[in-house]
Amino acid sequence: MRGAFEASDTLVVIDEDAERRAKLAGQLSSPRRRVLTSSERDALSVLSSSVPDVAVTSIHAPEVGLDLLRKMRAAPTQVEAIVVTDAADESLVLDCLRQGAVDVLQLPRDAGRLLLSVEQALERRRLVESEALYQASRLILDARSPERLAA
Repeated sequence: MRGAFEASDTLVVIDEDAERRAKLAGQLSSPRRRVLTSSERDALSVLSSSVPDVAVTSIHAPEVGLDLLRKMRAAPTQVEAIVVTDAADESLVLDCLRQGAVDVLQLPRDAGRLLLSVEQALERRRLVESEALYQASRLILDARSPERLAA
């Protein structure tokens, strides 16, 4: 089994503020993982071209951030999303979770939990992938005949 952070782990940090993007990327950087950065405007392009495992995205404008979460959830490659925000708005937290975020952290208060949250999101991603492989294997083994396998 792979460790929490492997060379194939790709993260993307999405934030409108370049300084904050760089700071978050620095916190998440490791020789064993690739960390990309993007503005909200370019996020969907970066997400589709790089196919990251986890996206750490900030929400400054709730309508824009929630829309991005909806689009990420609807994409063929399910990216685990962690939302970071300055706001302590409980309704925003619930909305983010409803739109597919695996965690919502209030910065700077929850900064110490960021790495743990990323590690948990990576593990969740691996479990989802393993389950999909298991289900595909079951279908193949249950087919038993070449004719049924093609179907």
